[in-house]
Amino acid sequence: MSLFGELRRRHVIRVTVAYAIVGFVVMEVADIMVPWLGIPQWVGSNIAWLYVTGFVPVAVLAWIFKWTPEGLKRDLGLGGPEAPEDSIAVLPFVNMSSDPEQEYFADGLAEELLNLLARVPHLRVAARTSAFAFKGKDVSIAEIAAMLNVAQVLEGSVRKSGNKVRITAQLIQARDGYHLWSEAWDRGLEDVFAVQDEIARAVVDKLQLELTPAEMPTVRSVDPEAYNLLLMGRHKLYERTPESLVQAIACLDKAVAIIPDYLEAWIELGRAHYYMATGGWGLGAPIEDEIRQAQQSLDRALELDPESPDAHEFMAWVAWSNDWDWPQADRAIRRALAAKPDNPRALNTAACIALTLGRSEESLSLYERATRLDPLNVPAYNNLALAYYYVGRLEDAEAAIGRAIALNPNAAIHRYILGRIHIAQGRFDAAREAFESEVHSVARQAGLVLILDAEGRRAEADEHLATMESSPGVPAFDLATAYAMRNDADLAFEWLEKARQERDGNLCDIRLLPEFRDLHGDPRWPRFLEGMGLSGQEIERMALKPFPIGPD
Repeated sequence: MSLFGELRRRHVIRVTVAYAIVGFVVMEVADIMVPWLGIPQWVGSNIAWLYVTGFVPVAVLAWIFKWTPEGLKRDLGLGGPEAPEDSIAVLPFVNMSSDPEQEYFADGLAEELLNLLARVPHLRVAARTSAFAFKGKDVSIAEIAAMLNVAQVLEGSVRKSGNKVRITAQLIQARDGYHLWSEAWDRGLEDVFAVQDEIARAVVDKLQLELTPAEMPTVRSVDPEAYNLLLMGRHKLYERTPESLVQAIACLDKAVAIIPDYLEAWIELGRAHYYMATGGWGLGAPIEDEIRQAQQSLDRALELDPESPDAHEFMAWVAWSNDWDWPQADRAIRRALAAKPDNPRALNTAACIALTLGRSEESLSLYERATRLDPLNVPAYNNLALAYYYVGRLEDAEAAIGRAIALNPNAAIHRYILGRIHIAQGRFDAAREAFESEVHSVARQAGLVLILDAEGRRAEADEHLATMESSPGVPAFDLATAYAMRNDADLAFEWLEKARQERDGNLCDIRLLPEFRDLHGDPRWPRFLEGMGLSGQEIERMALKPFPIGPD
C-alpha cells in the first residue's frame, strides 16, 4: 500500500482536518467570549498557541492509534513487522547553557552525531528533518519512535561555557523505555570530536553491530573555532531568511579561512550562496555572482573529495534548477545515489530530474521513497503533491499537500498548491478558501486570478492581473500561468519567455504542468521546449536511464 493510502486508512488526514476545523471554531468562540467575560487576554493567546503547536502531536497520535470496536488500539505500521532493531533516531540535544544563543551548538552536535552514525554499515538512521521535527514538542519517546519507525532513540543535552562543554547522552530502547546506555562528559571544546566517537562506539556496541575496525567511522578533529563557525553557519542556513543567509556566509567564510580544506564548510558555503541567489531578495551580491560563488565553493569541495555524495547532490541540484544542464544533473545525482542510495535529499533531487525529463512514474516512486525515509519532511510532501497533481492523481495530491499543511500550518505556497488541485477537481468554493488563506501574498493574488477565471469572472480577474503586472517582484511565471489557463496564448508565451530569462525554477516542470496543456498544440510550444533543451527529440538523444531505486 502507498504511503498516502496508509494515511487515509489510518484517518490521519481526516483527524488533522477535523482538528483544524474544531480548533478554528474554539478560537473564534474564545475571541468573542474572553473579552465579554472579562477573562485575561493571555488566556486567549494561550488557546491559540496550544491550537497551533498541537498539529504535530495530533498527527502522530492519529498515525499510531486507531479506533476499533474494542476501543483505541495501537497501529504499529503498514501491516508489517515492527521497526528493525538496527535503527535509530538522533533527537536534537537540549541546550542547557545559560545563553539561549548557544542552541546552535546543541543542534549542531546532534546533527554531527547523526551524520556520523549514518556512516555505520547496516544501521538505519532517521533523517535529520524528521528527527528534528519533534524539537520542543511534548511527544513521548515511544510515539517518536513509532512515527519514525525506529527501535532506538538517542537523546542528550549540552552545556557550553566558553571553551568548556558538558555533554550527556543516553540511548533508549523505544518499545519499553529501557535505558540501554548513558554517560556524561566534561571536556574542552577541542575534545568534542573524541566524545562523538565514544558515543558512536557505544551505540554500535549496545546494538551489537559487528563491524571491522575499518568500518567504524570516526570524526575528523579540526580547529575548535572553525568547528564552532561551521555549526553556527549551518544553523543560520537552516533559518533560510535573507538576514540569516548573510550571517551564514560570514561564518562559513571564516571557517574555510581557518581551515582551507574544510570539506563540510565548503559544501555549506556553496548552499548558502545558492540560497542567497534564489531567496536573498537583494541583500547579497548580484544573483549571477552568488551563483558563481556557489559553484566555486562546490568545485572546491569536489577538489577536496571527488567522491563526496553531499557535494555531488548539491551540484546536481544547481545543474537542474539553475543551469538547466540535464545531463550534468543526471551524472551528478547518480554519483550521489551510488554513495548514499537511501539519502532523502538525493532521492528528492533525482525525483525532480526524472519529472523534468517526463519520467513521471519513476519520479513518483522516488518521491514516495523519500517521504517514507523522511516522513516529517514538509518540502518533500510539497513536491510529491505537485507530482501527483501533474499526472492527474488529484486525490493523492490533495492528501500529500494536506499532510504538508498539517505538519506546518503556517508555511507558504501550500494552500496555493491546494487551490490549484481543487480547481482541477472542480471544487471552486474549496479552491477560493485555500487561495484566500495562503500566507504568501503574491501566491495568494495569483491564486485569486486563477479561481476568478475558473468561475468565469473575467473582469475581476483582469483587475487582479493588472495589479500583479504593475507590482514589483511578481514572478513572470505566475502571470504566464494565469494567461495560459485562460488560453491567451500570445500573452502566455510572452510571459513564459520572461520567466525563461529569469531562469524560474518552475519551468523545470513545464512539460507536465496542467495549466499549460492548452498551449501544446501551438507551434511556439515545441520551440519553447527546445530553448530549454526539453523537446522530445533532445530528451531521446540524451538516452538517460532510470535512476536506481533501492529497497526501503
